[in-house]
Amino acid sequence: MASAARKLCRQFGIRFNPIGQRCGELETWCRNTIEHLLKNHGEEAMVLTLRVLTETHRNNRSALNREVITAVN
Repeated sequence: MASAARKLCRQFGIRFNPIGQRCGELETWCRNTIEHLLKNHGEEAMVLTLRVLTETHRNNRSALNREVITAVN
């Protein structure tokens, strides 16, 4: 599942940062959250979630944290 999360994020240009490192635009440290939501809700829901966060308002690109990803999903 980890490779599925990485592959999906790569399609949207999202990079994973180490925990504790400040995240900028299109960066996140929420790999486990994305993996969990992929497992529970499926790839289609996660694609829509990442699309909403990366392709709508540009400020959303910096909001790739656990709370926002879970709420949008």
